Amino acid sequence: MAIVNLEDQTGTLETVVFPKSWEQFKDVLKIGSICYFTMRIGTDFKDEKNYVTLGCQSITEQNEVATETFFGIYLPRKFHLDPQYMSLLKGIVLSHHGDIPLRLYTKRNTMLKLSNEYFIEDSDELRNEVKRLFQSYQLEKGK
Repeated sequence: MAIVNLEDQTGTLETVVFPKSWEQFKDVLKIGSICYFTMRIGTDFKDEKNYVTLGCQSITEQNEVATETFFGIYLPRKFHLDPQYMSLLKGIVLSHHGDIPLRLYTKRNTMLKLSNEYFIEDSDELRNEVKRLFQSYQLEKGK
């Protein structure tokens, strides 16, 4: 595991890189290099924001990285095994239909790409509804 400090003209950001990810792009990371990062933003057990780097690509003047925008939801442990809660999540997602692709993560390296039917419009309302659903699930399951 590595801690990487990223810096641009707006400030610095500390991010965690797990071993599998580190092996994939450690050669790209050089002091002063310009890179495109894919990250997951989450919270730790103290509800403090943390950043995990999932991918990194070098950007050069000749080779700009094509970016794909998507909205990722990291499901609580075993959430995807509960049909009732998955149905509630489906209802939330469908009520916020938009043009942003949705990805569901059941584990750190397990991602489900969903069809266009589940594209969403990112909003604070959507985020809050999902957060409340996850809190309800965790209270019910005693976690």
